[in-house]
Amino acid sequence: MKQRYILGIDGGGSNTTAVIFDDLGKTIAVSFEAGTNLSVYEEIAVKRVISIIMDVCSKANLDINEIVGFGIALAGISNLNYRELLLKELDKLGISSTAIVLSDAEAAYRLLCPSGNGVLLSIGTGIICIAKDKNKIYKIAGKGHENGDLGSGYWIGKQIFRHLLLNANILSVDNDLKVLFDLVKVKFNISDITSLNQILDNNDNLISDVASISEIVIKKAEEGNDLALSVVQEGTTYVSDYINYIFDDLNYSKEEVIIACNGSVIKNNFYRKLLSQALQFDFKNIHWVFSDLSSAYGAGLMVADINKIKIPILELNKGKE
Repeated sequence: MKQRYILGIDGGGSNTTAVIFDDLGKTIAVSFEAGTNLSVYEEIAVKRVISIIMDVCSKANLDINEIVGFGIALAGISNLNYRELLLKELDKLGISSTAIVLSDAEAAYRLLCPSGNGVLLSIGTGIICIAKDKNKIYKIAGKGHENGDLGSGYWIGKQIFRHLLLNANILSVDNDLKVLFDLVKVKFNISDITSLNQILDNNDNLISDVASISEIVIKKAEEGNDLALSVVQEGTTYVSDYINYIFDDLNYSKEEVIIACNGSVIKNNFYRKLLSQALQFDFKNIHWVFSDLSSAYGAGLMVADINKIKIPILELNKGKE
């Protein structure tokens, strides 16, 4: 039988991964691109998606028509205008009939919860918590950075900015503030604290940069910076509320809980320790589930499911990027 190739894309607020694998689970090629959140980058996101499709096909030495299915999982697909623009561009390539466009969270869920059981918690630049019940997907959070996305990487970065601006008058005498501002200065190449207002005003263009501060903040929280710790703990309180809401809505048992983790923030050990503390009064035993594979594989698996192609997951894990 002729080999069949699947292309999967996972596009978030900061980074995008594309992968091509075959029906035996062998990874053929992997490509990387900047963020492709449709609600943030809009037309630029569409151009990046088309670019990464062409790039990964080139790396695989495959013609685009040799791909049997395209799974394109992106953050911000609620932006219908740019989703429609993306579909038009896919049509120009002649692949709209073999492509599906879905949320990055759905792709992560397919990868991490293949049986359809469990809850996915995805926290990176943004945040979303999803679960499935009788083939219906339930989502909490994931409203986008402009609507808060409380507890996300972007939210953590923005909170630090706000604390620095509100306490600018005591910056020189408060060591916790000073340490964090020194790190922010290096990251954004600024010298004056009022420049933080300009960064926040330039919201959409710098969202991934603001979100990237979360990694530094969590590290400083672990080292004992009280301001960083208070911000991260506040964030985990919001996240624990999301998890409780979805378990209550679906009447899931809280005795033995499986939570699949996706995204740079939730994969941080210290962040997860703080979240476990926030959850300990409601949940007896939490099992955290991870995968080293990109959710681009999950997007590809969803296309494979539609085409009734069974992909051996163990083989995918052998060839992960």
